[in-house]
Amino acid sequence: MKRLYLLRHAQANHGGTSDKLRSLTTQGHSDAASMGAVMARQNYVPDYILCSPATRTKQTLQNLCSSDIICPRAEEPQDLYNASTSYILQTIQEIDDAHGSLLIVAHNPGIHYLAAKLTSAESPEELSIKLFSEYAPATLSVFDCPIENWADLKLERNALIDVVTP
Repeated sequence: MKRLYLLRHAQANHGGTSDKLRSLTTQGHSDAASMGAVMARQNYVPDYILCSPATRTKQTLQNLCSSDIICPRAEEPQDLYNASTSYILQTIQEIDDAHGSLLIVAHNPGIHYLAAKLTSAESPEELSIKLFSEYAPATLSVFDCPIENWADLKLERNALIDVVTP
């Protein structure tokens, strides 16, 4: 069994010189830190992290990990910036199987679409409704994946065990 965490970056400022350089708002910093506290309380602790190289995703992760949660050093694949659902899925399927849990910090719409597509029809209805109704900034989806190898991750077969919003 593998555990997968999908996190949309926290609220970011609009405008600026480059989309990739947009930073978090004050609310975004606060929401990311709060999400870290929730993850620590729930024992949602990843042993491997992939984070988009955009400023807002890196700041989200920095705030998340500055609370009570201990995070491993994150990898920042360039192609994770505004990645498609299929790219994120392929990236997960290439993860070393030594990692039992994985956190992806990325952007909408890719991260939300992937969360929706991974969800098994047997997942609790209230969580599915929460997942499908909105995926606000700093939303975290937590999946238990019935696999031993990340390469075997398939759509519509994973138990959605939590959806946490700020």
